[in-house]
Amino acid sequence: MKHVPGAWQLLSFSFFYIPFLSPYSYIGSYNNLVKAVEKYGDPITKTFRLTTSKSNSVWISDPKLLKEYFIAKAHNFEKPNYNVAAFFGENILSAQNNESWKKHFKVCNPAFGPKNLKYLCKVAVESCNSMFEMWDRRCDGTNNCILEHDDYPNLSLQILGLAGLNIDFGIYAEEAEGKQFRFHMVNMQSGRSIILKMFFDKESFMYKLIGRITGISQSIEFCSKYLDKMIEERKAKLKNEDFCEADEMSDILSLLVKANVIENSISNDELKSNSMVMSVAGHETTANALRWASYYISKNTQVQERLWREIDAVLNGRNPTYEDYQSLEYVNAVLLETLRLSPPVLHMGRVALKNLTLGEYEIKKGVSVIPMFGYVQRREDIWPNASEFNPERFLDPEVKANYQHNFTFAAFSFANRQCLGKNFALLEACMILSSMMQKYELKLLNDEETDPIVAVPFPVNRPSKNLKIQLSKRHD
Repeated sequence: MKHVPGAWQLLSFSFFYIPFLSPYSYIGSYNNLVKAVEKYGDPITKTFRLTTSKSNSVWISDPKLLKEYFIAKAHNFEKPNYNVAAFFGENILSAQNNESWKKHFKVCNPAFGPKNLKYLCKVAVESCNSMFEMWDRRCDGTNNCILEHDDYPNLSLQILGLAGLNIDFGIYAEEAEGKQFRFHMVNMQSGRSIILKMFFDKESFMYKLIGRITGISQSIEFCSKYLDKMIEERKAKLKNEDFCEADEMSDILSLLVKANVIENSISNDELKSNSMVMSVAGHETTANALRWASYYISKNTQVQERLWREIDAVLNGRNPTYEDYQSLEYVNAVLLETLRLSPPVLHMGRVALKNLTLGEYEIKKGVSVIPMFGYVQRREDIWPNASEFNPERFLDPEVKANYQHNFTFAAFSFANRQCLGKNFALLEACMILSSMMQKYELKLLNDEETDPIVAVPFPVNRPSKNLKIQLSKRHD
């Protein structure tokens, strides 16, 4: 692999920056990786090789190479092991090969159709209004309060509980059963649960012991039984045609069950696993996109004022709906620009199944090829003034026509591996942002010379916890 420009470090995996041992690649190392790419990588394509004592990896950000990787040569790569996301069985995220992925896709794709998206918009706006009532109580008679760190994760979790599983998680109201499920679900998806799966086989003694001690095993059992019950209820209700058209059957789980009755291609455990990864498992992604959007908006007065003008003109004081989505062009431009500067996932690789070429580079079997989603979206040779927050770029007709197809905007990945919930995520964020900006002004309280906001890239790219934003009511 010496023909690919790059660098060397001893450790193939590390939690920390350690000179010589792990100076470039370690948990949360993205900025150092970018510096290494620019210093040691190919000066034209920015392709970079990282060699360790155990492996080679090739990091790519050139649009032509990305197109070849995701389109022409996609079948030559197998995903790394994402069994940490296989909660009860294999799902569309953890599927290791194209045949398995297609099996899940047939069942999962219908769940993100117009029926669910309209229902999503409805529950998103209702949940926003509940959050605004909570903010009113927090303001305690004044017009100002502070956006708290958990506000967006809680909001997104509440929305995804309803739109994904038709469960009220009891975040804004007393709902004992929903709160119990939420507790176990969050524990099942916690960082310690992910680390446990990363280091121990689930059949091993240590996995079972630590799982019991931490309560993770009990949480998995609780959620599994709860979802089994819900799936059987959905199957029974599907026999009633009138009931099938009700909002109650518009959540992701109901639509998954309905699609699997037709396709009959995945097991109940796989159905449960897909329902989790497609609904509530992504709530941190949406929450962090909203945190970043709030940060950028609070720093840019002109952006905030233009948002108000568009939202007031389109909505005229009423709640946003599914039908308003296309009309809220600037709201969506703000979200896309946020995702360009701060995508939820900065890189994600796959392993070569055989010797092949990628562009001018020879890739050996077993080498990981890793698209740098975050870097391609900040390359000055691809995006003019790439470090500037400028939503207007997504109003440009040429950019609007091409950004989804020219392999320069990677926030949702590409081609067949593009995030299945892309439209779901954009609609949810649009409903939340337009509802919030209709009622509030955002002000950044951090002095960034002494108290800067930095990106924390793992496990999902988010702003640091010192972010302080003041919410002020626009109207009494």
